[in-house]
Amino acid sequence: MKNIDFMESKLLGFDIDDPGKAAIFRLRLQNTKRINISINGIERLLITEIRDQNVIENIFFWPENEDVQLLRESAFWLFGNSSEECCLEKIKPFVENSIDRVKSGDLIIMNVTAIYGAQVLAAFLSMDIKEVPIN
Repeated sequence: MKNIDFMESKLLGFDIDDPGKAAIFRLRLQNTKRINISINGIERLLITEIRDQNVIENIFFWPENEDVQLLRESAFWLFGNSSEECCLEKIKPFVENSIDRVKSGDLIIMNVTAIYGAQVLAAFLSMDIKEVPIN
């Protein structure tokens, strides 16, 4: 994933399976290549502000990414529905446990930051990124 430049890519769409445990995100990279990010074993998924144009600022994956502060921010919004400072005390241990699972490699968190349109936060067990041929 380190060799993929997600800057100013576009989120073209996504599909979520019926029980909600898997999803495919379709992207067009700035260089016009198309890729699918497939995630499986979804534990939490948050998608906001879907628009006709969804321009990506960047995509971060943990445990691969080393930015611990951004991991904490992402986890608290995903699992606690708030910032760390505003999170209810009874929820904090659950969020901290999720962060520990990410650090140990048992859970993956993806944060799709947006310039315009959809932001995506997801926690899941496995993923696959594939290039899609353009017809």
